[in-house]
Amino acid sequence: MISKQLIADNFSKSSSEYESVALCQNYAAGRFAGMIADRVENKESGLRILEVGCGTGFLTKTLIGLFPHATITVCDISLEMLETCKHNTSVVRQQHKTNIEFVQCDISNEPISGEYDLVVSGMVFQWLEKDLKHVISKISKQLLPGGNLMFSTLVTGTFKRLRSAFDQCGVRFPGPCLFERAELVELLDESSEVQFEIYKDHYPTVLAFLAQLRSTGAVNATGKSVGPSSLRRVMRQYSEQSVENDVVAEYHLAYCSLEKLVDTAD
Repeated sequence: MISKQLIADNFSKSSSEYESVALCQNYAAGRFAGMIADRVENKESGLRILEVGCGTGFLTKTLIGLFPHATITVCDISLEMLETCKHNTSVVRQQHKTNIEFVQCDISNEPISGEYDLVVSGMVFQWLEKDLKHVISKISKQLLPGGNLMFSTLVTGTFKRLRSAFDQCGVRFPGPCLFERAELVELLDESSEVQFEIYKDHYPTVLAFLAQLRSTGAVNATGKSVGPSSLRRVMRQYSEQSVENDVVAEYHLAYCSLEKLVDTAD
């Protein structure tokens, strides 16, 4: 079981360098933004938009440009990430004179008031684990008829070799429990669309890979530490599975979209 407070603390510590090291997150935000642009119509109208988990603003900047007349509420569990997002979006916000509000909250436990035409979340929902179904249901109730919930998340297969190394060494992997593709699809309804993709990063050593993860804040969120000797065993095991000077880290991505159907009953 992961700790939401540890998640917030980890990402707060990484907020200053996240922008330069979160390569997959930046890539996924670009892909996701393209899907949002293709899916959502009436971009020039005054849409009401909620972004869940803004991070440093990869997706936020694009949302402001895509929907210049929207009213946008941006939230994150980490106050430091929220402040960094404010800073990183200041120019584009001034350019478009965006009506935007920044709110610190944990979406799984705290209410966000209002109704929305569009709710988006980029690379956040993997941290919700078993709360995901609850959060999807909760957000769906806040969608206006014809509104969309769109999110990207990680699914099983992500860091498969690293997880295998932990298993082979008898050490519990300290990351979140990810959903299988089929499980994720089952959580959604008949109005949903899901696309899957694999993104790969390459590193010269296992240590370089783990250091990059730590820099993004994607580190131990369970509160159960991995001792130095156990970590060294895991690193040796992982190195044995890798080609020399090429440690491959796979991110298995899911891009999901569901629409709240319009009630046509008289």
